[in-house]
Amino acid sequence: MVWSTTFYSKHLSRESFVSEVKGLDGVDDESVVGQGQGQGQIEDQSQGQSSQGMIQPHMATIDSNSGRWPYLEDLEAALTFSLKREVALQHNIAGAKLLALNKYITVLDKYFPAKATVKTFLSKLHSWLMDRKTNITGEDWVRQISLIQTSSSHSQLPRQTWIGCKGSLPQYRGYPCGLWLLFHSLTVNSVLKYEKNKHFNSKEVLRAMAGYIQYFFGCRSCARNFGSMAKTIDEKIKTPSDSILWLWRAHNKVNRRLSADQTEDPLHPKEQFPTEKICSQCYFTNSEGEKIFNQDKVLDFLKDFYSSKQLLDQEVVVDERKHLKKYKDAHSANWWGSKQKDLQQIRKLRKDKFSRAMVLETKVVQATFDAKKVEKWRQRELESRTKLNINMTMHASVVMKSWGLNSIDLSMCVVLYVVGTVIILLLYFHFTIHRRLKYNRQRRSGLQSQKLCSHFNVC
Repeated sequence: MVWSTTFYSKHLSRESFVSEVKGLDGVDDESVVGQGQGQGQIEDQSQGQSSQGMIQPHMATIDSNSGRWPYLEDLEAALTFSLKREVALQHNIAGAKLLALNKYITVLDKYFPAKATVKTFLSKLHSWLMDRKTNITGEDWVRQISLIQTSSSHSQLPRQTWIGCKGSLPQYRGYPCGLWLLFHSLTVNSVLKYEKNKHFNSKEVLRAMAGYIQYFFGCRSCARNFGSMAKTIDEKIKTPSDSILWLWRAHNKVNRRLSADQTEDPLHPKEQFPTEKICSQCYFTNSEGEKIFNQDKVLDFLKDFYSSKQLLDQEVVVDERKHLKKYKDAHSANWWGSKQKDLQQIRKLRKDKFSRAMVLETKVVQATFDAKKVEKWRQRELESRTKLNINMTMHASVVMKSWGLNSIDLSMCVVLYVVGTVIILLLYFHFTIHRRLKYNRQRRSGLQSQKLCSHFNVC
């Protein structure tokens, strides 16, 4: 279920955006709001078992305040929220907005560190979107996403679950945190993939981000602030690595501006990233005794931190009560083999959940279409009744103007009038010609009589 269309009709502040998103239907318990560069802390192990029974995310490495390696599921959740909610809310996507969406989907298809099913989905969505030359609607977009997912089990959007970006309360972190992760990952992986290619466009990902934020991001004040920073992209980006550092600086500026803001998660305060705790070599002391960033070291750290190799997959799970000591070797092949049964059970639950979600979404779409059909039928019925009333009014007007005679009566009158006129004309010509003939006969008879008299001299 998508958001109400009125959500985007407002020019929302950050605070309004937070309050609006908190009330959305169909959003998981994990938050979809808040913002921060470091990842959120996984639930403390002392809190007990999860709702699934015994499973918790693997890898409890670095604490939340210093930031841990990003989770792939946070990127996937941000992707799903972006495509199925923010883009789907748009009433009409055309012109510059359609171009921005094309660029966004293009960089996702090229650089998103996706699993095979997600990669296939993005490729099909990209191909479909490239064929749309004029405009699309939000309904077209939702329908196509559903069609791609139902056409094959090998082309699916991932579920929306926050792991590292989960806030201490539902109103914190979530989607903006995941979106920052997504953007950082796209810039880093694009550079790592094509840095040595002389034709590589180092501004491609940043421009796609700026276009998406400008036209689709729900927090309009956030979009304006990001747009102001994006004006410097052409000036600042000279090399591929510049794109990574530009986004890093921009994110730290946002963290500095929103520090102690009411939307900040108190358990995950916004800090300048990376902290000295997780990257001591990223800092050096200047002549004034101040610790400042060593940008060369920061660049190396970011390339490693956001690379696809460092993304932790939530598919790998552990039994919290029995395997706490196995966090550090969560990628071990032996450990992986011992947890196959757990994985199969989880995947079955996910499949069932996805099937129920698809059925619900299909019903929602069908109900929307049925409502539109009923509305169109009502509109046609109203138009036909209106036309009938107009025709009856015009007919009554004609009858009133014709002394109560209908069209047949008037036609008969005209015919009789014409016939009568013809008869009168025929009678006129008959008597006129008959009189002339009689006159001519009498005249000829008189002339003959005069000739006879004069001939015989008897007159």
